[in-house]
Amino acid sequence: MDSRRCAFAGANSLEGYSGVPFARDGVVYVAINYRVGAEGAAVLEGAPLNLAVADVVAALRWVQAEISAFGGDPGRVTIFGESAGSTMAGCVLARDDAAELCAQAIMESAVPTAGTKERGVEITQLIADRLGVSATREAFAAVEPHKIIEAQDAVLEETSILGGGPMFVLVPGGDSVPRDPMAALLSGAGSTVPIMLGWTRDEARLWVQTTPLQHITDEMFAGLAPKLGATAEVIEVYRGNRPDASPADILAAMASDRMMRNPMNVLADARAAHGATTFVYEFAWESPVQGLGAAHAMELGFVFDRLDSDDFTSMTGPGAPQQVADDMHRAWVAFAITGNPGWEPWDSERPVQVFDTPASVLVRAPREDERVAWAS
Repeated sequence: MDSRRCAFAGANSLEGYSGVPFARDGVVYVAINYRVGAEGAAVLEGAPLNLAVADVVAALRWVQAEISAFGGDPGRVTIFGESAGSTMAGCVLARDDAAELCAQAIMESAVPTAGTKERGVEITQLIADRLGVSATREAFAAVEPHKIIEAQDAVLEETSILGGGPMFVLVPGGDSVPRDPMAALLSGAGSTVPIMLGWTRDEARLWVQTTPLQHITDEMFAGLAPKLGATAEVIEVYRGNRPDASPADILAAMASDRMMRNPMNVLADARAAHGATTFVYEFAWESPVQGLGAAHAMELGFVFDRLDSDDFTSMTGPGAPQQVADDMHRAWVAFAITGNPGWEPWDSERPVQVFDTPASVLVRAPREDERVAWAS
């Protein structure tokens, strides 16, 4: 299982990402774009690495220089992102100049683990082969952008976030990502910057319930589970805790923990050891749509307080609980303004704020010795 995928689609122009609710509640909201897919993550001869991260850093430097003119405080900048956006936030946090770029960070549903240069070259070369050009900056610059996207999409059809295959990754090296950002964070980078991080309870249902994986057999499950790093002990524990679950349900539960919950727990533990302030949450409300439950990205409409947006109702369905949106949006605003979202920071007791109905509650996460052992 490889959780190092970089974004290949998305834009700040999506109607659901409107900053009006944040502005309504006293936050100066800035939405940035960065290059995605091949434009932001291709490994090309003659081109810098990790251009997506370079775009984010450039945008934050602009914010530092200009936000005062919009009524903002450059000393109170909070960055936040979900999925690949969370990866970008983590990359910023891992930089030596993190405290110069932001005062706080929110990471939703991803940690910024890097891949190898060989992994980055693999997908770049596959795209180049489809285009019939060499994998160089000069050759790609001569190709019309829509053709690069078409070739990229064709290559990505052969990959799966759960099943593996070629994908865009962060590659350590160069100015933007000088070292593995997750390794840097675990070693204490960014410890002076308070953060909030969290996951959705059923992250991987997005990639199970919307694909043929929802119909996997026991035999197919046996082939996929080791790709997640699931040992025989892991499989036994997950099956034992879910005696009536289908193979797809068990796969989704294991992948959700392996991809998101576990690494975020590890990151929170490491930050606590370095004296850093970290607030942890879980989104647990279950959508009735297509068996998605609390799938990856389900929390976005709640965070933005935009449950009426078509960008989000396709996942939540109509009538999603406004109470959960009130709770989440209030927490994001409070963290941006005061540095405290409204619950205890992570410590040896490992508090997690769970957003759900009928009420959001504070729980305690399992300790390290209570977890099952995954393969490396």
